[in-house]
This record gives sequence, structure tokens and C-alpha cells, in this order.
Amino acid sequence: MNWPVLRDWKWLVLQATAILFAIVAIGLAVADLRGWVIAAVLSIIMNTFGVARASHLSGF
Repeated sequence: MNWPVLRDWKWLVLQATAILFAIVAIGLAVADLRGWVIAAVLSIIMNTFGVARASHLSGF
């Protein structure tokens, strides 16, 4: 476990937002609405920023 990453609020918000967008994307896809693509892309973007922040905090 990397405690500096787990204690960082920005990282937690980015990961929670990415998970939320992924859940919304699944819900929109099940409902056969076109907005799922936007939610999926936003989820990927938030996850990318979260990984970059975690890499910065952990020193990699």
C-alpha cells in the first residue's frame, strides 16, 4: 500500500469521479441512450489523471 496516495484527497476525488462516470455510462448504455459514450470517455480521462497523480505522489 502507498499511504501518501491513499491519503490524497485529489486522487480520491478523481478515482471516485471516474467510477461514477463508468456507472453512469453503463446505465446509459443499458437504457440505449447515446450519452454513454461521453460518460465513458470522461471516465477514462478522470482515470488517466488519477493514475498520473498517483505516479507523481509515489515518485514513479
